[in-house]
Amino acid sequence: MTSMYVLKRNGRQEPVMFDKITARIVKLAYGLNPDFCDAVLVAQKVAGGVYKGVTTSELDELAAETAAALTSTHPDYAILAARIAVSNLHKSTLKSFSATMEKLYTYKNARNGEDAALLAKDVYEIIMQNAERLDSEIRYDRDFDYDYFGFKTLERSYLLRIDGRVIERPQHMLMRVSIGIHKVAANGSVTELEIPFELKGLYKTVWELKQRTLVDMAADRGAYIDQSQSFNVFMPDPNFGKLTSLHFYAWRKGLKTGMYYLRTKAAADAIKFTVDQQALSKNQKTKESKAAALSLSQAASMLPSGAVTPNITTAASTMPSTSTTPALVGGGGPASVAAAAERRAAQLAQLEREHQLAAMVCSLDNKDACLMCGS
Repeated sequence: MTSMYVLKRNGRQEPVMFDKITARIVKLAYGLNPDFCDAVLVAQKVAGGVYKGVTTSELDELAAETAAALTSTHPDYAILAARIAVSNLHKSTLKSFSATMEKLYTYKNARNGEDAALLAKDVYEIIMQNAERLDSEIRYDRDFDYDYFGFKTLERSYLLRIDGRVIERPQHMLMRVSIGIHKVAANGSVTELEIPFELKGLYKTVWELKQRTLVDMAADRGAYIDQSQSFNVFMPDPNFGKLTSLHFYAWRKGLKTGMYYLRTKAAADAIKFTVDQQALSKNQKTKESKAAALSLSQAASMLPSGAVTPNITTAASTMPSTSTTPALVGGGGPASVAAAAERRAAQLAQLEREHQLAAMVCSLDNKDACLMCGS
């Protein structure tokens, strides 16, 4: 008589071992009350349904349905049923979110071989651009928080399938839908996604930390470490005033060494930050002035050959001197506009230097209100 065997998910045959069935169900019953949720009882009922050639996936489905049928006895059975079903799905799907989404996007119709992507192209591109971060953010243990009814509802109606087989996990589905909803915001970047309030209460990003606190910690370590420190400073938008304030505060705290690295946020739209907007404005005004002068000369050239044209230079010399005279003299308009633009740029630069100096002085006298120390 041929012995009973089961088919593993990789197609390999293995003799039936009821102890392994029991051990798997008992393991998934962690944290449940054994007085009311009997994992061994579920394993015994599953053993009664074993037949030659049954797959391990089918055994998991049978175990989940068996536990779900005992829910009327105690609600812990519903939790156990969900855990078995989720564990079965995890063994049948990829762990990588980005790899799963790639399978959905590159899917081809089995009948005609044509592309039949199950994922929008723009969503797919966002996922691929941020694959490493998105993969690291997913917590698959949260799939086990569903009860049996909730998980089966997701599996039946919401989780995507390929050729009739569920291909993604609940956490994959949640991340996929979230990206699809928020893809329009921030040009598809995930760096500015809202962080839940309960997580904000526990954790802070480096940009939310007070730099004064980092200086204090570095100074406290200095009393016990007889060497220089690799002190990193995190400023989204550093300037001369903030950095000067930082080093004055560090000096007052007795810090042995100053800043080692300055960490700043990368520009989201580099063209807005790397090009001097004042220079662009000045260049645009110069072009407009030259265009106006050219149009005047073209209009004069179009007059009839016998027409009498006033001598603008002579007339201007006989008129009283006014502020508008330079603009009337040929060639004087663009030069005047350029000079005015240069004066304006110099004034703005002076105001910026005064603002930075004021910020530095303010930070020295009032650290709590300082953008550097009190942020």
